[in-house]
Amino acid sequence: KKVVNPYTPFTPVIPPRFVGRKKILKQLSEYLKKDVSVSIVGDRRIGKSSLLLTWKEKVEKDGNRTVVLVSGEEAEAASVSLFVNRITGKLADDDPDAAANILSAWGDNEKSEKKDPPLILVDEAETIIKNFPPRFFERVRGMMGRVIWIFVSSIKIDKMYKKHHNVTSPFDNRLNLIRISLIEPESAEKIIQMANPTKEESDLMREWAGRHPFY
Repeated sequence: KKVVNPYTPFTPVIPPRFVGRKKILKQLSEYLKKDVSVSIVGDRRIGKSSLLLTWKEKVEKDGNRTVVLVSGEEAEAASVSLFVNRITGKLADDDPDAAANILSAWGDNEKSEKKDPPLILVDEAETIIKNFPPRFFERVRGMMGRVIWIFVSSIKIDKMYKKHHNVTSPFDNRLNLIRISLIEPESAEKIIQMANPTKEESDLMREWAGRHPFY
């Protein structure tokens, strides 16, 4: 009989395999009700992508707004034209204002059709912050409220922006910060029990992995 390994640390998970993070999901829900954009910060492999995909699925089920996921590990991270095309489906050139105009018009159109502003989820945001010109992010700042953003990264947006562009981040005081760390003890236990381990195996996982979902 083929045994399926329930532990896939390099593949993000969604419900029902996704467990925990209830407090953060509640925070995201409260911020979204107020059309507030968010920065999620946490160590690598702490479960940020899984959280983002789970949140995407939940918002899409509600059906009140368009949700788009982009990633710094995909082709759209190479330029503002590819980024805007991935989100809107419309062609744009690499002029930051021209690309931002297309994105802004798309946001207004999506809001008029869905009633709530669209939500853009940006995973692995550092590559995008690094590659795109500051002018584009200045325009993104001006869209906030009409377009809702969630940036996910391993370090704070303002710090990485200063590192790559040597200027103050236009997102300063515009993104609510959520830090993601170890999962709850009961959630760690649920992950441990996914493969119906023996007591010895369970004890080893508790000792070696603790509350870190990747480990």
